[in-house]
Amino acid sequence: MPRLDFTSGGSAWLANPQRRIIAEITGIEWTTHSDPDYAGELYDTGGFDIQMHPDAVSPNDAARTKVDVLVQVDPPLEDIPIRLDWRDVDDPSDDDGPIDEDPDPTGPGERPANGRDNYSLEPDLPSPSLPASGATNASGEVRVTFDVGDRNIQPGNNFRVIAGARQADVDRVLAKAADSDSEVFYDENGNARWNSGEVTLDDEMNIHGCVSTRVLTIWRYLYVEVDSMGAPPPETQFPDDALAIDAAPGDIPAPDTGLLYAAFEPAYIEVVVGTAYDEPTIPFVYHVVDATAASRGIGQSDGFWSAYIAGAYEGETELDNDPDTESARWGETMSEEPECSFIYFEVLRDVHNDGEYPNWDNGVYPQAYDERQSVVHEIGHQFSLWTDGTHPPAGESIMSLPQHDPEVVLPPDTFSELELLIIRSRRHP
Repeated sequence: MPRLDFTSGGSAWLANPQRRIIAEITGIEWTTHSDPDYAGELYDTGGFDIQMHPDAVSPNDAARTKVDVLVQVDPPLEDIPIRLDWRDVDDPSDDDGPIDEDPDPTGPGERPANGRDNYSLEPDLPSPSLPASGATNASGEVRVTFDVGDRNIQPGNNFRVIAGARQADVDRVLAKAADSDSEVFYDENGNARWNSGEVTLDDEMNIHGCVSTRVLTIWRYLYVEVDSMGAPPPETQFPDDALAIDAAPGDIPAPDTGLLYAAFEPAYIEVVVGTAYDEPTIPFVYHVVDATAASRGIGQSDGFWSAYIAGAYEGETELDNDPDTESARWGETMSEEPECSFIYFEVLRDVHNDGEYPNWDNGVYPQAYDERQSVVHEIGHQFSLWTDGTHPPAGESIMSLPQHDPEVVLPPDTFSELELLIIRSRRHP
């Protein structure tokens, strides 16, 4: 409070100092970055989040990691200073793990102010960056760039950006723990944990001069090349293993990808089939024994996720169900980089029609159902799920093996939560 002391005696000052609001932040939103070469794709879900795809356009391009934040001040005055910061908000998954093992939000182990929920890659990759402040233009707007950084382009990672008039108030906005809405709140009492009655922020709610964007959720594309073998050459002998079981197939069909989209969606991955690399007539191989039978054309990188699957006749002779007492492998993933997977149509046909396994022959496990599940199962292996030769217990996930026992329930069409965690944490398939 200023005070004036007069030489002639006496003093003067304002008896009641007043705080006058010059302008208020009335809105904050995510918007597409101005440079298309670096701009992540944004999709407004109409819900509490905005989806961002940072995927590269091709395997040889960089990930598109930038998105802009637009802050609006009213009245629209120029040169109003705005403070900015970002928060790694809570994962909306269940807080009992394994994806999101939140501490007790009311106890001493609550999450730190900026959170720890994102699955990051190597620590030497760029972390998120955001200018600490900006000043409004003649329209009362501040537009700044938020770069999620290559370290944080894992699917399911999420952020909010905070804008405020004073740095001390922005610092008081923290991420809630164990929160399925990924909210931030104003920490009124300064104890670094949310307490009942403390207000959560959004893109319209101004608390102590602060607002928050909606959640920005990272999604990834998974481009799947789907190939199939052409018909066998006319001179091919069926069978080639002295057992009158194998049938001449004609053209091998492409595997059915009908379950892929729904299976990977819980991992924040959007499957894209129908690529420019799909090849319907790769050379016929009677017994696939290694990756040389594949004709993979699609590439992959940290910024461009892809998978390869092909329809084939059958795998190695010891696993082709000929004779019926032999093991039957109707799908296989080769571990060479880049990986490739095969679905063996002759083994599927044989197993479902040989009378050996009643639950397959009578339609409990329809051939088309097993084909669709096998496609998801094998691409799951490309994400390093169960690559040691083991599989989860029967009926636990789509990575479980089908059972001969007709009393055993069908494997679900989904991955387990632990498997989703592994998928989200991978650099690429």
